[in-house]
Parts: sequence; C-alpha cells; structure tokens
Amino acid sequence: MLRRAGYEVIYPENIHDQCCGMPFNSKEMFDQAEQTLEVLNEASQQGEIPIYCDTSPCIMCLKKYLSDQNSPLKLFEPVEFIHSFILDKLTLKKQ
Repeated sequence: MLRRAGYEVIYPENIHDQCCGMPFNSKEMFDQAEQTLEVLNEASQQGEIPIYCDTSPCIMCLKKYLSDQNSPLKLFEPVEFIHSFILDKLTLKKQ
C-alpha cells in the first residue's frame, strides 16, 4: 500500500536491535526508548520524514516518552498514517 501511494520505505540501520521500552516501562528504564528514538531521528532526517510503525502499543510508548522531550519526530500508528498520508493518493475499490 505504501509503494502504491508513492512512498519509498526506509528501514533504519540496526532497527531490529531496538525496543520501544515498553517492557522496561514499569522499572522506569528508558534507555531502550532513547536509543530507538536516536535511530529513528537519524533515519527520518531529524523529523523531516514521518515515521510509520505497524505496532500501535510501541508507538504509544514512544509517543508517551516523546511528550516529555522537545523532539521533531512525527510518529504514526497505521490508521493515523493511512488517514493522514495515503487515502488521498489511492483509488480504493470495494471488494
């Protein structure tokens, strides 16, 4: 769907080694989230490129962490991204 709408998918280097920090949230260990946001900041050219994440709980956790920061990152869960960036670029046919 992203490619059909004209988007190039960019996968940050070493993103598979990253974590949103949710499993560590109860211990207030935010190093994992900080590292992930650094990787996303670089890959998004310091927030110029919107970030799509297909795991809503992870995006929620990262957004919660970002709400305390002054970050240019624009994080979107699937429905939010589709509504904001994709719907007007595709012709949808009812199946």
